[in-house]
Amino acid sequence: MKKFTYLSLSLLVSLCLALPVWADTLTLDEVGSIDSLIAKTYLKNSGEATETEWVNTIETDLSYAYKNNGNFDWYQIMDNDDTTDLWAQSLETDADFYIIKTGNLHTGFRDFLFENLFDLGYAVIDLKEFGAPNIGKVSHITEFTKGDVPSPVPEPATMVLFGTGLLGLAGISRKQFKKS
Repeated sequence: MKKFTYLSLSLLVSLCLALPVWADTLTLDEVGSIDSLIAKTYLKNSGEATETEWVNTIETDLSYAYKNNGNFDWYQIMDNDDTTDLWAQSLETDADFYIIKTGNLHTGFRDFLFENLFDLGYAVIDLKEFGAPNIGKVSHITEFTKGDVPSPVPEPATMVLFGTGLLGLAGISRKQFKKS
């Protein structure tokens, strides 16, 4: 009997961890407007190169910025229109465009490209617009920016390590110079 109880408990915990996390509700004023769905397709591969190649056939000069593989904090958007099913997800970058990849929706499409219109900090979508029955059908979100993605600023520890290496090289070459 204990095995069944432990198995049931572990299964319940696993299911809870697999479900998306819904924090609070927000208003449309807080997250901006609904982003525009501009293209949809069914990509067999969800790799960075495949997704980047596809978005650049639609909107040129986009660079891969970040991929959220399911660590979502979806917010339901409350508005006065009951015909929408609005949800917002905070983005890691100020993405100009993003792909939402869904599970199998039986619509013929799994990859949806949105243009981020108002607040670049949020992806704001209407589930009814692309046929998702619930927000749990989202697999991942890939973010893209216009132009090159800025290089990250090196951390101070990296700079100290780099400087120490340069000092070491200078010391070795000075020692070899004195021997000759």
